[in-house]
Amino acid sequence: MKVLCVLWMFLALPLVSLGGEKLIPSGGEFMMGVYTHERGEALNVFTALMKKPGEELGDVRAAVNWSELPRGERRLSDAELKLVLKACDKARLGEEFRDFVQQRMLGGKQRHLLCEVKKEGNEWVVQLSCQDKNLVLGQEARKKLKHALSEAKMAKAWYWKLLESEKVPEETPELRRPVGTATYAEYDGGSVRVGGLGFRFALRGYSTEERPYAFDSRLEYGVKNGVMSGSLGGEHLLQLLISGRMELMQGRPYEKEWGAAILGEEYLVRGNVEKQSLSVAMSPAALHGEREIYKARFTKQDQERIHELLNDCMDRLKWIRKNEALFCKKK
Repeated sequence: MKVLCVLWMFLALPLVSLGGEKLIPSGGEFMMGVYTHERGEALNVFTALMKKPGEELGDVRAAVNWSELPRGERRLSDAELKLVLKACDKARLGEEFRDFVQQRMLGGKQRHLLCEVKKEGNEWVVQLSCQDKNLVLGQEARKKLKHALSEAKMAKAWYWKLLESEKVPEETPELRRPVGTATYAEYDGGSVRVGGLGFRFALRGYSTEERPYAFDSRLEYGVKNGVMSGSLGGEHLLQLLISGRMELMQGRPYEKEWGAAILGEEYLVRGNVEKQSLSVAMSPAALHGEREIYKARFTKQDQERIHELLNDCMDRLKWIRKNEALFCKKK
């Protein structure tokens, strides 16, 4: 990735500032938020600021996710969260309780969440049961959940203020940055589609050393009527296009092949000096013994658009790293 960035800087026009009237810049689809639960807790509390292209303001949302449930089904609905909090109150009062919420999930699947309050030894606990998963919330876990939800409420108010403001708001006891364990960000910078191929540029990652914010390019192939048949990491072809563009700008012809035996990917890129275009033939890994070749011709305008989107992503990455403290005060 470092080589890619250096190559692109050689071609880059002056960076366009992300600045504007609002503190949160416009551009691609942007989401950044904070986790306010303790590390290791099964109930994850996440609050995020979101801004889509063309939106003047944006939106703020909060969610509680049960990490042990299947992916795509982890978020607790408003009714489920209300039931969990009611059970927590009953446990605090030392009262037995049993109730459930049943709801229809996407795809028509029914989900049944059961909440029970009972005494185990000298402690009142809340037990959640959903599908084949069970979670017991003792007094300490309930205290942590309550604190995480309190910080999420603070985050919602603070994030709305960030969306509305032109400069960093002054913090007060009633309006301040939330205290959290980590921030998470996503940015969809857009795509360039030519023939049967397309590039999508994005950012994602956490404010942690294990999974830091990083640039991600995806090569989409088999694109037809806005639908693709597959995608893979686009860094290798992107490097070939950048190298080809550099050669064409120097008035030199360009032809380069690249293949990875392990990945099964193959690329052939040819440059036309007169038209300043780059023709690509690409074959992904064989499926069921068959290989299909996808072709595209990237004009000078297409290459400039790729440059623009990549530049925008790199600029946004700098902004996220510089401004992540706006979204969270680390524990």
